[in-house]
Amino acid sequence: MAGSAARYIEEVLRKRGMRIVGERQSAIITAPEREQEVREFENKDERKEWRHENERLREGEEERFEQIGAQIGRAILGISSMEHS
Repeated sequence: MAGSAARYIEEVLRKRGMRIVGERQSAIITAPEREQEVREFENKDERKEWRHENERLREGEEERFEQIGAQIGRAILGISSMEHS
């Protein structure tokens, strides 16, 4: 399954007066093992909670988003990436 909330989040941030400082990004997550996903759940919320607890970012994604966070921080502080190096 693929999807991105980035466009919606960006729209909400703009409506609240925020300035967008970079392009939209998506993260790749790995799904739980299929045989575990077959188990029974009492309701959709329980299944959703289980998936969120078991899904993981693909290797390298966490580091990439840490870099994005640093880029956002520099933009907020008015520091160019050249000054940071």
